[in-house]
Amino acid sequence: MKSGHSRQQRRQQQEAQLATHFSSPSAPRLHAIYSSDLTRCKQTAEAIGAPLSLQVNFSPQLRERHLGLLQGLTIKEAATQQPLALQCLGGSTSRKIPAESGCVGQGESVDELCSRVSAEIERIAAQHPGQRALLVAHGGVIAAAHRRATGEQAARAHNGCINVLRVQGNKWAVVSWGDISIVGDASGNFGGGEGG
Repeated sequence: MKSGHSRQQRRQQQEAQLATHFSSPSAPRLHAIYSSDLTRCKQTAEAIGAPLSLQVNFSPQLRERHLGLLQGLTIKEAATQQPLALQCLGGSTSRKIPAESGCVGQGESVDELCSRVSAEIERIAAQHPGQRALLVAHGGVIAAAHRRATGEQAARAHNGCINVLRVQGNKWAVVSWGDISIVGDASGNFGGGEGG
């Protein structure tokens, strides 16, 4: 497992690589930047926006899926601190904890995440017709966008990968997906937790 210090260094390196890419004359012009309002996404979006003189629009609607009582816990911590909630979830983060289980703080289902993310992306697209907006978000949000565009589950999104969607009203299309050529192999990275 990577130490926190080396993960932070790698994240900062990826931020610099993405900022250089998006500010290069050959890069497609960005008209707006949106980001989750959680720390790591904010930092990445601000690093990309700075050389472009673009202000970042922060949106809580681009936050990662909320897991209720399990929010911010590792599987090991959840097994110790919230065993009933973990059991109710069935050991899987793909479902919502069923209300009839008696568990409180059920969090957000994958369908609820997809609805939230889809509505926010369509709102952003409507504000920027014919323009290119960059969204900096978490893995679950990226997977939800892919699911909305294709109806299929996306492979795990790597930190710093570039995914391109075309959204016009309620018509979505994947233009390209999972491009890690700018940041290199980020498969050893892991996101999540409170910092976002």
